[in-house]
Amino acid sequence: PGWVETDMGGPNAPIQAEESVTGIMARLDEQTLEMTGRFVDYAGTNLPW
Repeated sequence: PGWVETDMGGPNAPIQAEESVTGIMARLDEQTLEMTGRFVDYAGTNLPW
């Protein structure tokens, strides 16, 4: 999610795919029922919606 260094994202993206995937997996692992109903990026920063 977000601008990631891939074929489509291009070489100037701020993070590599491995970092994005690692972050997203960590966010999934730490989820609880109290944390539902929000959007976060790979680093856990809340995203407005």
